Amino acid sequence: MAPALDQTFPEDLTALEPVARLMEVVGSNATLPAKLNNLALFVERQLHHIRCSIHLVNLATGTLHCGAAPSLPEAYISAIEGARFGEGMGSCGTAAARRALVIVADTSTSPLWKDFQHLVLEHDLAACWSTPVLSGSGELLGTFAMYYREPHQPTSAELATLRVAAPLAAMVIERHRDMQRVRDSEERFRSAFDLASIGKALVGLDGQWLRVNQALCGLLGYSAEELLHGNFQALTHADDLRSDLNFMREMLDGERVYYEMEKRYFHKCGHTIWASLSVSLVRSELGQPLYFISQLQDITERKRLERELRELTSSEQQRLGRDLHDGLGQELTGLAFLAGAFATQMQRLDSPLARDALVLADIARNAVATCRDIVRGVSPLTESQGALVRSLRQLTRRAAEMSGRNIRFTTDERAPVALSWDARNQLFRITQEALDSALLRSDTGNIVVNVVIDVDWLRIEVQDDGMRCSKELVRSGPEVETIRYRAAALQARLSVNTRPGGGAVLICECPQPPASATAETTLRKASRV
Repeated sequence: MAPALDQTFPEDLTALEPVARLMEVVGSNATLPAKLNNLALFVERQLHHIRCSIHLVNLATGTLHCGAAPSLPEAYISAIEGARFGEGMGSCGTAAARRALVIVADTSTSPLWKDFQHLVLEHDLAACWSTPVLSGSGELLGTFAMYYREPHQPTSAELATLRVAAPLAAMVIERHRDMQRVRDSEERFRSAFDLASIGKALVGLDGQWLRVNQALCGLLGYSAEELLHGNFQALTHADDLRSDLNFMREMLDGERVYYEMEKRYFHKCGHTIWASLSVSLVRSELGQPLYFISQLQDITERKRLERELRELTSSEQQRLGRDLHDGLGQELTGLAFLAGAFATQMQRLDSPLARDALVLADIARNAVATCRDIVRGVSPLTESQGALVRSLRQLTRRAAEMSGRNIRFTTDERAPVALSWDARNQLFRITQEALDSALLRSDTGNIVVNVVIDVDWLRIEVQDDGMRCSKELVRSGPEVETIRYRAAALQARLSVNTRPGGGAVLICECPQPPASATAETTLRKASRV
């Protein structure tokens, strides 16, 4: 049978009052001198006729400095302030040097007090017991002393109190130091966070902005109050959100420590900005995820320059490819035709020049083949007048012939390709680099290149069933980084993952421009002509 409530707790709770006051002293947020002073007063109230002092040690100088002495004469405390600790330097100095309890029942006769006897006689300090204050790791923090007006040996109760008082003083000092370190750390973090030149934010596990700095507010155009009432998902471009959330999920699952990506945000004024985003996850001591730390750097101008450079380079590649194909290529083709006809005629005439004519015809045909290879390298879509599917089919066939591997090409054309020449060229390069990566990763297995063309998007999928690889291995390497760069330039969605049975799959989905936009572009070009 459970005891009655009035039997569980003592009727008189006044016995707990000293404990409550002591807990209040230790847990207070007051200054260190105030907390030590309250601790000394608490001990003095428990033992009559006792006067306490708490000294703090400076290990660098080997000196003791008063932390609290509420009932001792100020003249006495001033006289011993900054005294060096060591053997024979009073009860406190000797206790600090020995790291042990020192009991002096009569200061007038003790050799430990010979240099301070005039002080103790002047201020009626006839007995002094002192114990070192040590941290949990054994570091000397200071001393706790009890003074008596008459020569006196400590009672068992007084010794017990002294032995408890020193750890309490250590607890107060260490807690104060810990709080100071936390405050210093918070101040450093606050300065590094708030005054950073790049955007910084603390983000909740649900994407809610928890804290933002001024640079981020300037980047996105919102005030801190406006951002803190929303989440990053609402400001993220739809084509970048899925990748961002996938990275976050992988961090929460422990698959990665941090991630970096280039993504687009919606500015308050309505335009889109590009940012280089790096994110890390803060966990508790038990490993539980707490929040994300995000850093954003504006790269909008860099993206603009890259796009202009890419368009200029692509235009020059297209022009050079056409010049090679339509100019030099046609002339070499004509030369090869004439050389072949000349060799045939020399053979019919049984001319001694027939052999040389055949060699000349072979050289001309090789020159045509070399020119075509150069055209493919400079502008792979030129030869087929920009037909992306035809070029990818040829790319797959050549890769199969050169590697001896089983590489298949499949396509599902539900709509025409409405992409610009530059976008088609980038997709060709993405496929080419994905094929190279699959061939390098394993010398066995099959490779499939699949192209699906829809009205709203064009998807290229390159998958292999080669050796089993980790996600990090599949997603790393210069080829994949180049593919990521090209996909970002196209504002395309890219995923690179391992397959359950082994091998990997790369999927690139590029949005197609609306039919109206394509028609408008065509009209603008026609008007310029």
